[in-house]
Amino acid sequence: MKNKNMTIYIVIAILLIALLLWYLFTPKQKSAPATPQPQTSSVTGTPQPAAPAAVPPAPATTATAPEQQATPPAPAAPPAEPAYYTVVRGDCLWRIAAQSGVYGNPFEWPLIYKANDKKIKDADLIYPGQMLVINHHPSAAAIAVAIKHAKSRGPWSLGTVEASDKAYLAQ
Repeated sequence: MKNKNMTIYIVIAILLIALLLWYLFTPKQKSAPATPQPQTSSVTGTPQPAAPAAVPPAPATTATAPEQQATPPAPAAPPAEPAYYTVVRGDCLWRIAAQSGVYGNPFEWPLIYKANDKKIKDADLIYPGQMLVINHHPSAAAIAVAIKHAKSRGPWSLGTVEASDKAYLAQ
């Protein structure tokens, strides 16, 4: 009788532990906030401005004078500030570039390497705690060159800066 009771207690304990683990590791659904909250960047953790409220359309007017028809072009937006990524243990440029908050394409890792050429001596060696600059608006040409380099880099070894990497940085 003692063994049977002990077995029941063990089964109940296992079920309680499983229930607790399920509760702790099940993603929680968040309800929509009543007031708009500032969004946080997934890469830098800095608050981003909330999306502007919808603006009602202006009433249609007819232009009668020539000066009303010509409107000056809007000033160009200032360049966006660079984002930063802090390297954690297990990171490599390939994995960082693959993250959706960075580029979403691992073949774009050379963009990170080039933007941080003073901090990264060997593209195969980055260290936890390094703060890397992430350019979120590279040109289409820069992306194409980076992907071409990533796909045709050739063999590599830790601690050695490959000739193909030197040539890429010189471009």
